[in-house]
Amino acid sequence: ITRSIVVVVVVVVVVVVVVVVVVVVVVVVVVVVVVVVVVVVAAVVVVVVVVLMMVAAAAAAAAAAAAATV
Repeated sequence: ITRSIVVVVVVVVVVVVVVVVVVVVVVVVVVVVVVVVVVVVAAVVVVVVVVLMMVAAAAAAAAAAAAATV
């Protein structure tokens, strides 16, 4: 009887450890995905800002050229 109790306890402990490991792995994966998404969004924002600045600079240069010709 005591041997079967020990077996049950060992099985329960192993199952709990496996579940904890799986949960930790899932949490780590979720954190990595969130970080990647944040980095991608930041990169897109930077690209958009740079493009807008280039467009604004080109517009200003065109306006200056137009004013110079007049």
